[in-house]
Amino acid sequence: MKYNPEKHHRRSIRLQGYDYTQAGMYFITICIWQRECLLGNVVGAGSQILSTTNDDPGKPAPTTVIDNDELDKTGAGSQILSNLNDDINKPAPTYIKLSRYGQVVQYNWNILAKKFNNVQLDEFVIMPNHIHGIIQLNKSGDKSLSEIIQNFKTSSARRINQLRDSKGIPVWQRNYYEHIIRKEEALQKIREYIINNYLSWEQDQLHPNNPSKW
Repeated sequence: MKYNPEKHHRRSIRLQGYDYTQAGMYFITICIWQRECLLGNVVGAGSQILSTTNDDPGKPAPTTVIDNDELDKTGAGSQILSNLNDDINKPAPTYIKLSRYGQVVQYNWNILAKKFNNVQLDEFVIMPNHIHGIIQLNKSGDKSLSEIIQNFKTSSARRINQLRDSKGIPVWQRNYYEHIIRKEEALQKIREYIINNYLSWEQDQLHPNNPSKW
């Protein structure tokens, strides 16, 4: 069965009695508070600029991100998620242009494997107002999946609020959404969905112009 993004956007109820510290693969979705397009823009043919950030579009994009303490020295970043094509007769590629807040999110996601020795990161995408990612727990550990996600949300939100001088303002929605990946076929479909997620941004249930239960 084809992977259904609407189905997998819906809230996944935690399985009663399931041990979320045990080894396994999990598809994670986390949404920005009130679906604000805080993390960047989808750029390309047919895309619509919806960012509400105050980044100066005239500033050049940095080529690297060092760590949270250096992020306030950068402007808007770019997360290129497609192969650029030099043929000017073909449509412009679609990609994600990260705000500096999006860069904070990217950095804090990428270091989860360093913080937690049982974490391995798989496919990941930052959208304007949400993220999708696959986390693999390689062995049973002291920290549950929810504790790992909470660490990510807390550290990224703290730094974002430092940058926008808004201490205590919510960044993420309170909950997050997970799907336990049990089969290789499902894993491949979810990977494909994550990689191509930005291509269907206009139809995405989390797009601010579309009705959503989120």
